[in-house]
Amino acid sequence: MLGDHTDAPPYPVGLRLAGRRVVVVGGGHVAQRRVPALIGAGADVLLVSPEVTPALEGLAGEVTWVERRFELADLEDAWYVVAATDDPETNALVSPPAGPPGPPRSDGTGASPSRSWPTGSPASPPGSVTRS
Repeated sequence: MLGDHTDAPPYPVGLRLAGRRVVVVGGGHVAQRRVPALIGAGADVLLVSPEVTPALEGLAGEVTWVERRFELADLEDAWYVVAATDDPETNALVSPPAGPPGPPRSDGTGASPSRSWPTGSPASPPGSVTRS
């Protein structure tokens, strides 16, 4: 049965990201918390944001930073996508609740009804990583 199952508990899952393109949209504190773990998992991180925190700027040799606002074309060749902006409209575009076909996407802010979210976001139960 399809429908809104927001009350159902999430199913934890792990993602092997080594060598895979991961697009992180946003350059603030949410991205700052997500990017080091993605690098640690061996992901090829593409960071899309007009501005980034000093900590993210310090990772310039470990990520590719595209210094501009998000465009849908940024998702080409992405294996996983993280919405990490402070703009709900952009996050919904990056990680829509009923998502289009394509790579798994998550809202790292926990502020939208995304299909998935990374561990430690406000929406996730402790110790979980989820994907629908």
